[in-house]
Amino acid sequence: MTLPSVINNFRKVETVTRLKKAYSTLSQAFVMAQRDYGEVSEWNFAGYISADASSDDSAEIRKKAAEDFTKTYLLPYLNEVEDCGLGKCDYNKYDAGGYIYGYSNSTYRFIMNDSVIVSVTLDTNEAGQFNCVMLSIDINGKKGPNTNGKDLFYISFSTDTKFLNMYGVGHTRETLLDGHRESCSSTERNFGGRYCGALIQKDGWQIKDDYPWF
Repeated sequence: MTLPSVINNFRKVETVTRLKKAYSTLSQAFVMAQRDYGEVSEWNFAGYISADASSDDSAEIRKKAAEDFTKTYLLPYLNEVEDCGLGKCDYNKYDAGGYIYGYSNSTYRFIMNDSVIVSVTLDTNEAGQFNCVMLSIDINGKKGPNTNGKDLFYISFSTDTKFLNMYGVGHTRETLLDGHRESCSSTERNFGGRYCGALIQKDGWQIKDDYPWF
C-alpha cells in the first residue's frame, strides 16, 4: 500500500470515528429527552414547524425555536458543553461547491467537550415552509475546512422522528450520492453536500471508494 493510500485511509477512519461519536452523543441526549418529554410529536417545537415561514415574524420564530429546542431537549442531557447561544461562535462554512454560508443570528450553537460545534436552526423545505429542526455538526470545530461532507454533517428532527438519523437517510443511495441539490457531490452548490452524513450512515458507517473527497 502506497503512502498516499495509507493517509487517505486514515482520513476516512478519522472522519467516520469523529462523526459517529458525535452522532452517538446526540442520540443519547435524544433518547433521554424522550424519556422526560415523551415522543417527539408531543414536544413543544411542533408548533414552530407548522408556522408560516413567509410571515413577518418568521425571523423571531426561527430564533425562538432554535433556543427553546436546544435549551430544553439537548443541553440538559450533554456534559461539559460551552453554550454559545444565539448568533454566537459563528464562523465561515462552505457547501460542497465552495459557496460560503452567510451569518445567521437565528442559529443557536454549542461546543461539546471534544471541540465538536453543533449549530441548531429551524429549517425550511424547498417550498419555503418550516419543516424541521436542523443540526449541523462540525466534527473538528473551527479548524477547517468547515465544508459539507468533509468535516460538516447534518441531522434533522421533525415531529414524526423516533430515531436520530443523518439528514437525508430515507433517500436511495443513488440520490444521496448524486441527483439532488443536497447530494454528496463535489459539483453541487446551494446546500450541496448536506446528504454526505446520510450516505456514510447508509453505507454502514464507512466511507466507500466513490465518496467524493477521499
